[in-house]
Amino acid sequence: MYNGTVMHKWIILALITWNGSGLLRADPGDLFPPDQVKFFEQRIRPVLVNHCIKCHGPQRQESELRLDSRESILTGGTRGTAIPTTGSQEGLIIDAVMHRDEDLQMPPGDPLQATQVSDLRRWVRMGMPWPKEFRLPANLDPRQHWSYQPITNPPLPEVTDWSWPRTDIDQFVLARLEENQLSPSKEARQTTFIRRLYLDVLGIPPSPDEVRRFLDNPRPDAHVHLVDRVLSSPQLGPRWARHWMDIARYADNKGYVFYLNREFGWSYTYRDYLIEAFNSDLPFDQFVMQQLAADQMQLGPDRRPLRAMGFITVGAYFTNNTHDIIDDRIDVVTRGLMGITVTCARCHDHKFDPITQQDYYALYGVIHSSYDPIVPPLYEPPPDTDQYREFQKQLNLKQKRLEDFIQGAMTRLQEDGRTRIGEYLVAAYNQRNNPDTDNFMLLTDKGAINPRMIRRWLGYLKRKAESSDPVWNLWQRYSQLPDDQFAERAASVFQQLRDLEAGMINPLVIRACLQRAPESIDELASWYEALLLETKQQWLTLAGSDDPPAEGFADPDLEQLRQVLFGKKGPANVPRQTTWGFLDLFPDRPTQEEFKKLLGDVETFIRSGEGAPPRALVLVENEQPIDPHVFLRGNPFQQGEAVPRRFIEVLSDDDGLLRQGSGRKEMAQRIIDPANPLTSRVIVNRIWAHYFGKGIVSTPSNFGVRGAEPTHPGLLDYLAHRLVERDWSLKDLHRNILLSATYRQQSLDRDHPGSTDPENRLLWKMNRKRLPWEAMRDNLVAVTGQMSLDLGGPSFALDSSWNGRRSVYGYVNRLDVATLLTTFDFPNPNASSGSRSQTTVPPQTLYFLNDAFLGEVCRRVMARDDVAGTVEARQRTELLYTILLARSAEQEDMDDALDFLGDTPGPEEWLRLVHVLVMTNEFVFID
Repeated sequence: MYNGTVMHKWIILALITWNGSGLLRADPGDLFPPDQVKFFEQRIRPVLVNHCIKCHGPQRQESELRLDSRESILTGGTRGTAIPTTGSQEGLIIDAVMHRDEDLQMPPGDPLQATQVSDLRRWVRMGMPWPKEFRLPANLDPRQHWSYQPITNPPLPEVTDWSWPRTDIDQFVLARLEENQLSPSKEARQTTFIRRLYLDVLGIPPSPDEVRRFLDNPRPDAHVHLVDRVLSSPQLGPRWARHWMDIARYADNKGYVFYLNREFGWSYTYRDYLIEAFNSDLPFDQFVMQQLAADQMQLGPDRRPLRAMGFITVGAYFTNNTHDIIDDRIDVVTRGLMGITVTCARCHDHKFDPITQQDYYALYGVIHSSYDPIVPPLYEPPPDTDQYREFQKQLNLKQKRLEDFIQGAMTRLQEDGRTRIGEYLVAAYNQRNNPDTDNFMLLTDKGAINPRMIRRWLGYLKRKAESSDPVWNLWQRYSQLPDDQFAERAASVFQQLRDLEAGMINPLVIRACLQRAPESIDELASWYEALLLETKQQWLTLAGSDDPPAEGFADPDLEQLRQVLFGKKGPANVPRQTTWGFLDLFPDRPTQEEFKKLLGDVETFIRSGEGAPPRALVLVENEQPIDPHVFLRGNPFQQGEAVPRRFIEVLSDDDGLLRQGSGRKEMAQRIIDPANPLTSRVIVNRIWAHYFGKGIVSTPSNFGVRGAEPTHPGLLDYLAHRLVERDWSLKDLHRNILLSATYRQQSLDRDHPGSTDPENRLLWKMNRKRLPWEAMRDNLVAVTGQMSLDLGGPSFALDSSWNGRRSVYGYVNRLDVATLLTTFDFPNPNASSGSRSQTTVPPQTLYFLNDAFLGEVCRRVMARDDVAGTVEARQRTELLYTILLARSAEQEDMDDALDFLGDTPGPEEWLRLVHVLVMTNEFVFID
């Protein structure tokens, strides 16, 4: 039992800290005397940290209970609040530690000492004193996780074997090997190195002439010249663009979408941008900046960077679901660029990382404050031709018809919400307890009240109920009555309302709605409608006068009513929607059909009209940015607290506010800020993973608490720091890796290190890597000598027919990814992919055995001038080995091949030999 003083204090604390929804209103830290806070620090904090927070803290929440803040303890978990209740004199915490319930005994298997239990009981009786600041040890505080810490510039480690390192990278690798009594592998053969280099960097094999030139080069720095020559090749762009396209979830169509054209039409212009950016070594910070905010940069006459915004816009359209589209865009920005899973905070605070729902919806407001234009901009000057001028004239007419229709529909909808007020109030009353319908496409007849407007009124009234708004206090009291008991209980409510203090109800509402008890909710709604329509007419008259007021009515009571209809947050003030959101606003078939017709006319014309030029898939800033709210449990019609547009709190050393327009440009600037510890680490790790088969962090798109720890943290920071220091040059990073002794190692297994480090985490050898699908196909095309090295342009169909273009230009169908691609582990283009899985399944072998494309490759190899012109079997076999495997045939290889061919090999025998060689592991793996 509490004594009177303690009970009195507990009641005061409860009144201060609790509101109706169970959330804290104020920080209680200054409510407790110093001696009680000292008691907490000395006796309670050690118990919580050592016994409780591991399972009930930021990294893990058993039973959804957290014990790392006073607010969380008061809120409780699945069993309810942890504070004392009428059913328990000391609360669930004390019940648990005293093992009063067989099903609730904590800590499990390790009871607290009697003195610790006594301390906890005393702490609860005090009213649970808590300090103003409560910091967890680094191992329990996700904010202290390594990836959120500033990037360091570590000194080069000392090593014993100074003869091995070639670059700074090697010192970090060798130091870790020597710590574990391991040594690196021997250097790979020159033929192995040149093939590895070409396939890794360019995605195509070296020609026999290129191999011969390298082997015949007597200079000791021949490797350096080879690396520089390969890095300057224009074929680097297609290889690394394809890597980035996985991250950008590239596809040539939008997926499932209503009414809109499913084809992007110009997604390939984003691919062209990537190829040009990687070839020109565009600094990575500018690369990121252009992909997020090229529309807001001072580009000058060169508008080609606008194509970069395909990074955001080429994602899936999720059957026109605006919230899912925005979620996908937040994911590609945060996980793709910074390796953090922000979208896990869509419905609740992140379970493991220091990312809150407020963080998520702050970024939601940023992304939602831009839209995809129906007619994207040109990125090159239009042709100065009569044909183009006629095209533009026709486009202007079609675009105006569509824009006039959309603007007219929006105006009518807003006017509908400001006119049929009574109908919407009654509809909101009838739906107040119904399940949410946001996930359904509701269809209505033309002229019926709008389902979206009903939901807007319903959400608006809920928000007003939480703030005790004077205009709606009266409505809220009546709307709590069930419809079947409304008349008999309305009189009682009427009397209660008459007794409310002055100021609780707007005087104009009192005059219009509190003269007698309404007989039904319909009658009350009609009173509100009449009052608001009268206000509307007064405002329209005043606004149309010679001297209209800029700030609304001078009378504050009248202004409160005007805000309902014309205020920024009023239900009728529907913001201009993106194209995909239009259908949800207008769910009647006649409006949708007219929209579809006008939209289709524009979309078809800008793609296929005579003289139609290519365009850039950009975003355009809204005239008025979105002011976001937290969506409770992710439900957009259950709005919680308002949040400003800002950057992620844990990555901000200030308030993080984004003040310019949507904030998208400022968001991009914060992402590339050298003080951001994630961006440079993530891209360094991604590039490292492509060369070594696994990143320094093996979870390249998750640098959070649940991601992998870095195997070489010093090396990761060294490379990230160097990247920024070298003006974000990716080619400099490539060069540093490619010239390292670590990269030039053999890939052969060795007994001792293989048993100590079987996964090769410490890089005691080079990892053998299977070619991804695109490089494998390019390898097949290249050895025919008939590969097209042209850069850029539209996509082609990837099927069994012959096409000499590089595979990066293959059409990616988001709706139905080709079985051939998925057989070889092509990633799902509906989400950003940081790495590809690797499977070995029978269909892969069947493809190499039976596909018509393989047969065509073999025939074209044999038709090469150099192969067809070589008649002698041994010489031709040697040439085939050089073409296909970039090396000479060993004696054993030659003996096997000649035995396979027979004494008088004909065309079929030679085709079979080529087929056998392209099916070998040596052909489809990078050694």
